[in-house]
This record gives sequence, C-alpha cells and structure tokens, in this order.
Amino acid sequence: MVQFGANGVVHFQCARTLGKHTIPLWKYKRIDQITTVEIKNVILDADCSESYRKDILKFIRQVFEYALQAGYINRNPCPAMKFKINQQMFDVLNERELKTLIREARARNHPWYSNWVVAIHSGMRSGELFALEISNIDLDRNMIFVKKSRNKGKKIKKSTKGLYDRNFKKSAPLRKMVIKLIKERDGEQYLLPRINEWDTGCQAAVLREFLGEIGLTSIRYHDLRSSWATLLLTKGIAPAKVMKVGGWKDWKVFQRYIRKAGIDIDGVAEALDCLDDED
Repeated sequence: MVQFGANGVVHFQCARTLGKHTIPLWKYKRIDQITTVEIKNVILDADCSESYRKDILKFIRQVFEYALQAGYINRNPCPAMKFKINQQMFDVLNERELKTLIREARARNHPWYSNWVVAIHSGMRSGELFALEISNIDLDRNMIFVKKSRNKGKKIKKSTKGLYDRNFKKSAPLRKMVIKLIKERDGEQYLLPRINEWDTGCQAAVLREFLGEIGLTSIRYHDLRSSWATLLLTKGIAPAKVMKVGGWKDWKVFQRYIRKAGIDIDGVAEALDCLDDED
C-alpha cells in the first residue's frame, strides 16, 4: 500500500480507516489492479454512516492520487459518489449571551478572556488565532492579515485552512483588545498568550466548563466562529461579505449559517394574513 501525507507518512485516522476497509480485500493486489467497481463496492458495503463513507472514499482517493503523482498508475480510478449527509443545526450564542461570556470572563480575570474576545470579534478559526503573529497586524490601516494556521498535528502551516490569505478591518472592540495585547506581549512573536490547554487541544473543554459555571449554552470553541457569523447575518451583513471575511469558500457549507440565522426565511410569516379584522 502506498503511503501518503506530510513527508510520506500516513495520517493515523487514514491508516486506521484504510486498514479496516481495504486491507482485508486488497492486501495482495497491486495498486494498478484495483478497479473503480471494487472501490465503489468497498464504500457501499461499509456498515457505517454516510459521513464515514465519505471519509473512506476521501482517504482512498488520496492514496490513488499519491500513486498517480508517483507514476505507479496512469489514472485515479476512484468513482464520483454523492452522500446524503444530514446537516444538523449547531449551537451558537446570541449577542446577549456573547456579551455575558465576555463580561463574566473579564470580571473573573479568566486566563482565556483576551482569547475569547478576539475569537468572538474576528470569526477566526482556532488554528488561525494560534498562528496569528503581531507582524500580521497593521494598526495604521486597522487591518489583520490572516496568513497562517496551526493544523491538527499542532504544526504552524504557512497557509490557512482555505489555502488562501485574507484580511479584514478590526472592529472598535477588537482594535482595543489588539492594542492591549501588543503592549502586554512586547517582543513576542504571537498576539495571543500561549495557554497550556490551547496547546494540548483542550480549548473546547475550557469553554464548556466556563459556560456551565455562568449558566450559558454549552458550545464548542469552534462555535464562537459560528456565533460570529450568525450574529453578523442577523444584523443584516451581506452573506458574501461574511464569507469573505471569515474565509469560507464553499457556498453550500456556508448555507448552514444562513439557515441558523434564519435570514433565508425572513418575511415568510408576515406575507399572509387572510383573517378579517373581526376574526
């Protein structure tokens, strides 16, 4: 089996998935002998969710893509398949709850206070916030340039998740916090303090615990970004602008935030009124 990934190393999840679903069938086959039909059967025969089937195909396609680039095969035989994945609504905090979170974190001098303020007012991903350098902040132009991100392997990549740089103007609260952080972290490379729980990937657990303490809805750290997007949409900011600032490239994915904000159904309830005044 061809190895792939950073420096030719198979990602653990990929290796585990491929080992479970392909090794028993293809262990003694050359990669150029595996057909499109065989790949499709592996996907369809897997006793799992549609989302997991999609992952299986993605990992198999990555292996064949590596083999194609290495010259082991002359085409990628992976089939084009559609998966019916149920997109459940996610939890977000509304404007009142976000203000409560920030107010309580400030009052209790919580070590994550400045981190949450920047996350809530920028819509940046956790990995992008982790990799945000002070040199990527232009106070004169009031701009933040998002150029890097930390991946799941905890390494700083010279690209964002969307694989393109973006920039945006700071709001007044964000600018105030950024100036404060720059002064506090004089001489440091990164804007936000290095917190142990963040470095170990426990930022969601910290947020959930604090939200429970102050009686707010339990959400993931990533849902601070979702809260940012839905709040802007409910305030009338054009979806295209929110997408651009937040770094979304896929319109289908972004529609989840539109549905959550409810702006796609605004005006429906008020459109019909067939009752007479006396009714």
